[in-house]
Amino acid sequence: MRTKLSKFEILYLCEGCAIGSHLRQGIWARCIDEFFAKLSDDEREWLYTYAKRDITHNFLREGTCGRGDYFKFLSRFNPANRYMVVVEGDVGGKHCKQIVDAFKWDRKFWIDSRHTVVEESVTHVDQVPLSKCCADFCVLRDTCARYSDNPSVMDRYINHLHEKCDMYIYKNMEHGVNLNQFER
Repeated sequence: MRTKLSKFEILYLCEGCAIGSHLRQGIWARCIDEFFAKLSDDEREWLYTYAKRDITHNFLREGTCGRGDYFKFLSRFNPANRYMVVVEGDVGGKHCKQIVDAFKWDRKFWIDSRHTVVEESVTHVDQVPLSKCCADFCVLRDTCARYSDNPSVMDRYINHLHEKCDMYIYKNMEHGVNLNQFER
């Protein structure tokens, strides 16, 4: 079945599946494998922002059905967690070199919801630059999981999603900046 969904409809679909049983948790792999490629950077950032704000509370408890899949989804859609990874190796007797769009989750580079990059074949990694937002004005930039270059902060992102570190979500003066002027 072919359907065209807007970013709002994808978010509503995700919200509905988040509160369901194990039978609904396949939505996270579908978002990573299918929807990610069809969305623009702005739509991905929007979905990440509002999924993190509206859905994360369902997965904070250890052992929650679909918890790992949901965090993998958030890692894929996190604009600060995109990498262009150069992979080299021999395939079928031929030397091959390929650049893949990957994301980091569980200390590995992932290409999609099921496939990781073989660490020994990685020759170069470039982080995809973030779009200009209000990051330059944030007083918490160095400790914010979305904007920091520090790898330990990126790990903190996975473990402490419930903390208010992603200032783009909060439209109030919480971080000392009026975010309304940066809305797209």
